[in-house]
Amino acid sequence: GTQSFTAFNEQERQTIIQPVGTQNYIIKGIEMINHPLCTAPQDSLHGIATVQMNPNPKPHYELTRNDSCIPVQAQFVNTTPIEFLGTSTWDFGIGSPVVNNESQFQKTFDIPRSYQVTLTVETPFGCIASYTDPKTVNVRPFPTADFRFYPDPVTIASKTFQIRNRSTGGSTFDWKIFDDRLGTNEVASYTSENPIHPTPKLEGEYLISLTTTSLYGCTDYKEKILTVLGEMLVNVPNTFTPNDDGINDEFAPVVFGAVEDEIIYQIYNRWGELVFESTSLKRISWDGTYKGQPAKSGQYAYKLIVKSIYNDQSEEHSGYFNLMR
Repeated sequence: GTQSFTAFNEQERQTIIQPVGTQNYIIKGIEMINHPLCTAPQDSLHGIATVQMNPNPKPHYELTRNDSCIPVQAQFVNTTPIEFLGTSTWDFGIGSPVVNNESQFQKTFDIPRSYQVTLTVETPFGCIASYTDPKTVNVRPFPTADFRFYPDPVTIASKTFQIRNRSTGGSTFDWKIFDDRLGTNEVASYTSENPIHPTPKLEGEYLISLTTTSLYGCTDYKEKILTVLGEMLVNVPNTFTPNDDGINDEFAPVVFGAVEDEIIYQIYNRWGELVFESTSLKRISWDGTYKGQPAKSGQYAYKLIVKSIYNDQSEEHSGYFNLMR
């Protein structure tokens, strides 16, 4: 037949208990008679059982070096009491949980974010408990340093130039400006976001560096070469005297920094006739003749288009000058 049991302790008081350690229990059972017409107890059974109750584990760990820039080498120390140690499973908040029974170890976190770590301990008797430290592993991203110059290009004609900050993630900025491209002699430093600096008086290459730091102390470094270009200069006189005295006998604009054979140079008289033209700086002087004859005194017009050797940009100059005999 079917047997049912009610458990009592040795004082035969029915109770619900969760003791730890070894306890003796009286087991009282009643054998039941199964019959289609009735069910009745046939006899009572008694016995004493010994039950071993094992405690749940008390997992715990200590977390250090948990807040830094990429990558974070977090240090874990398993401080679970040794009597509870069996299998330690770690859930780092990324990927699958892993078993690691070492008392201490390092774990590398290389993706910027915060991680909450849970330790689950299973004792040799199969009892399981978990612990999650309220502290998180914080992986801080690096800022990105970047900048550009304005105007671009910078020429010696510019009194100043600005360094325009294009960094991301930075909160402080440390600028250094050197007087050569090798960075051997620092001439200025700034901490503003977009500093303005006097343009060097000589054309050449100059090193400029930026160190930017985030709110969490993570840094990035960038350096660039500032190229200072010379400037194309055009100076056109307003009068010349072609009288063969060796002084101011030719009309010639003064041009520096232009592409030699890429010019358009034309001179017109007051009736709009083209009296002189050239496409090269090698032939830019007009001697005051037209069709082999001395041109008449009076006012003449000129047009001069030149292209800079520094930035390939063209400039047009036009105006009037006087021929005096």
